[in-house]
Amino acid sequence: MPIPDIHRQRLDRALREHDRALERISREKIRLETEEEIHRILLALGRDPGVLDGLCAIHEDPEIIDELEKDADSVLQERGVSLPSGVTIRVAEPHRAVQADISVRGTVFVVQWDLELGLSTALASGPTPADAEAAAETPRPRTAHRPGP
Repeated sequence: MPIPDIHRQRLDRALREHDRALERISREKIRLETEEEIHRILLALGRDPGVLDGLCAIHEDPEIIDELEKDADSVLQERGVSLPSGVTIRVAEPHRAVQADISVRGTVFVVQWDLELGLSTALASGPTPADAEAAAETPRPRTAHRPGP
C-alpha cells in the first residue's frame, strides 16, 4: 500500500523545515566561529608585549604615528610586532588614531587606539549577533568608525 498523499505532503513539509533549520544552524555556527576568532585575535593583540610597548612608545613620541602612516609594516617589524593573519594597521582620521582592521570570513572588526580617548572598538561590516540570519543573506555596508566620547 503506497503512502497516502496527505502523509507524504506532511513528510515533505517536515523535511523542508529540517533543511531550513540546518541551513540556519550552519550560518549561526559560522557566525559564532568568526566571532570567536575575532575575540581570540583581540585578546592576543591586547596581551602582546610588543603591541603594549608600541602603545607606550606612541604616548611618549606621537610622531611614531606619522611613521606608521608612511610604512606601518616597517615600524612593526622594527619593534618586533608580527600581526595575526587578517589584521592590518593604519592611521585613522580625524583623530590620528592607530587602527587595526581585523578581517575574518568577510567580517571586519575595527580597533582604534587614540592618544586622547584610548581604546575603542566597532563592527565595521559583516553579520551582527542580533540578526545573524538576515545578515548572512544580506551583508551590511561598511560604516565609518568613530571613537566614543
